[in-house]
Amino acid sequence: MFGFESSAEGLNQISQIWTEIWKFAISANTVNIIGGAAWLVYLVVMIGRFGATLGKMAVGIKVVREDLNPVSYGIAFVREILIKSILFIIIFFISWLGYLWITWDNKKQGWHDKIARTLVIVG
Repeated sequence: MFGFESSAEGLNQISQIWTEIWKFAISANTVNIIGGAAWLVYLVVMIGRFGATLGKMAVGIKVVREDLNPVSYGIAFVREILIKSILFIIIFFISWLGYLWITWDNKKQGWHDKIARTLVIVG
């Protein structure tokens, strides 16, 4: 059916295909992890050293402490990673809870429907 001479050969080729798919997926995830880590390092270094990323520099703005002193690497780390990045992830997952809510709500309303007092109906 698939051009394999025997079912054992077919299973072997399918196994090889899945092995290659997994290798690709792992390498793609590795690239994403390295890229994400490099981005976070870039943010911390640029904010800690210059008070601005290249984008902020381009528009003439920078990050300083409330007393207008420069931001340290420690403050840049807390600001960029512990607060902005982690907070973004938390808010992202919380926002999806509003959609997941639909799956167990009696009226099949998301949080946005409950707040606006709306329903989604067929027709």
